[in-house]
Amino acid sequence: MIQELSSAFGREGLFWLVVGLIVLGVVIANQWRKIRQAEIQAALKQDMLERGMSAEEIKLVLEAGQKCRSRSSGQDARAPSGGARPGAC
Repeated sequence: MIQELSSAFGREGLFWLVVGLIVLGVVIANQWRKIRQAEIQAALKQDMLERGMSAEEIKLVLEAGQKCRSRSSGQDARAPSGGARPGAC
């Protein structure tokens, strides 16, 4: 099969076909991840509303989650070094 594609497109064409498929796969995976994150966050918000949390409490929970994510990815320069406290991110 690869030889058939190679003869139809040439080696350079086959190379760009594979590169294009890889890029397409990365784009699809990234979009899927974003959709799943939005679904999870919407479910979390719905659960918090059903529990009777106020808008301010929901905002605090969501902001705490964003701070944890930025610390774990190394984006927050103010993140403390050393051991984490129990219950911390």
